[in-house]
Amino acid sequence: MNDLKVINDTMGHKVGDKALVHIAKVMLSNLRDSDIIGRLGGDEFGIILPKANEKNAAAKAEQIIANLEKKPLIIDGKNTPLKMAYGIYPLHSDLSPDQALDHADKKMYSHKKNMKNEE
Repeated sequence: MNDLKVINDTMGHKVGDKALVHIAKVMLSNLRDSDIIGRLGGDEFGIILPKANEKNAAAKAEQIIANLEKKPLIIDGKNTPLKMAYGIYPLHSDLSPDQALDHADKKMYSHKKNMKNEE
């Protein structure tokens, strides 16, 4: 999720917590039983999509983003849109999970930067 710090600073940590729960629910509603999701820290989540290639993973990420736009967080009766950037990297046998996560993290920050440049 993008801009959790801004939400926490302007609306408070309770709203930030609600935002994290909301985005997690939207993600979970778009995943298969075989997929694995976890919060990595702050506003970052990791999703493992077994047997998905990069094209399928990107389509899944875009589906989650579209559903997040359709289901904004409601705070005090007002829509509070949430944005999400993603980074995709396949887990290969020659990489450790930490190395693959580092690659995905770099791609996510690149995506986040591109999103801000488009605003």
